[in-house]
Amino acid sequence: MNKLILIRKLYVLCSALLLLAVKIYAQPLDWAGLGNYSSGFGTNGSVYALVVYNGDLIAAGSFSSAAGVSVSNIAVWNGSSWAPLGSGLNDTAYAL
Repeated sequence: MNKLILIRKLYVLCSALLLLAVKIYAQPLDWAGLGNYSSGFGTNGSVYALVVYNGDLIAAGSFSSAAGVSVSNIAVWNGSSWAPLGSGLNDTAYAL
């Protein structure tokens, strides 16, 4: 198997596990509604970075919508809904 394909598969698996851990352990902060895009709660692209800031979850990556809200590669989850973070980013974000 091509090493790049293997690395990508491992990255996707780790990302999914991280999102699952956030969803499970963040219950006290009420992030239970994160979901996925098809459920109407997630992003329509890839999330490459997550950080908690002032009790909000900030997600960055390569996406233009979070739960139907127009964003530009970065969004904030306040425990009940997604919102754009400022005017967003002009390009994909890989770290925060």
